[in-house]
Amino acid sequence: MRIRLPLSILLLLTLLVSGSGLTAVSATSANMAVAAVGAAPPKTSLLQQHVERWIGQLSKNDAFHAWRGAGYETSPLGPGTHSWLVLVKQKKVTVGYLVVQALDDGGLSLGEYGLGSHPLYDAIVLRGAIERLELERAPLSAVREYVHPLLAVWKVKTDSDSFEYADAASGEWLPLGEELWKETRLAEANVLGDGLRSLTAALTTMRTNEPFDVYDRMPWLTASPLSLSMDAEGSGRSAGRGAGGGAGGEAGGQAEVSFTLPALLDSDEQIRYAAERYEGTALFVWSVIGYHGWNEGTVYAALQSSGEEDHVRYIPLTLLARLGSFYR
Repeated sequence: MRIRLPLSILLLLTLLVSGSGLTAVSATSANMAVAAVGAAPPKTSLLQQHVERWIGQLSKNDAFHAWRGAGYETSPLGPGTHSWLVLVKQKKVTVGYLVVQALDDGGLSLGEYGLGSHPLYDAIVLRGAIERLELERAPLSAVREYVHPLLAVWKVKTDSDSFEYADAASGEWLPLGEELWKETRLAEANVLGDGLRSLTAALTTMRTNEPFDVYDRMPWLTASPLSLSMDAEGSGRSAGRGAGGGAGGEAGGQAEVSFTLPALLDSDEQIRYAAERYEGTALFVWSVIGYHGWNEGTVYAALQSSGEEDHVRYIPLTLLARLGSFYR
């Protein structure tokens, strides 16, 4: 039997976060609770200063024009991750998001940001995911868990001792059990993406290319990845073989070349990014359609999923290089 969640559940999934950092709302009609669990925000002025600085800088980019004059709502991600989801709102409509992460030294970092009306942990996306499970009854709870951009899920409790895990962006169900989730989370708890930290951060370079079908070619199956190393400015300098090297093989006799990922995108190259996650049980693939460069030297790559032209995620290039591979 397929279950269709009532409108009341969708409304409850718009999470309201109290000052203590925990709000759980029970839905008697569907026997489901949605919890926003996490650390209380840092001093309001510090969080506001960073968020408003970053929003102001990004709104200068034409692609982020909807952010000009926008407001925002903040709620914690968790549990125990010291991260916050900031939804950017224009006349009550979500137009993008940021994820802010607390650092051990008391500072804040911009973990990722993006465009679109259905950002990370979107209630409508979750509702569709739950309907695809075709459960006999509604889930008991759904909790947002965020470690870093490539380790972000909805943890959905389907009965008293069972959990399902859905990707926080797409809502796709992941081949994850509780043990594998705990192992992956523990192993990557200290993975940082070298995101922005400074209150004086300024957006200095921007590039947005035309969207393309990431599956039009699948070089992650047939070709060697670009061999990336980060230069002093974090710009993603790549040292690799010339075209023609297949997966697992050498491009014999060809001279080694060096270039930066931004330079490739500036030349309208179609770059793809692929990451095998959860002990190789899941493969994530995105089109790389642009980048942002900041005065601190931080570069965020713009990733887009197939068929989602209105939704773009900007993730630190250093984190992407650490956890996956880029392909021409």
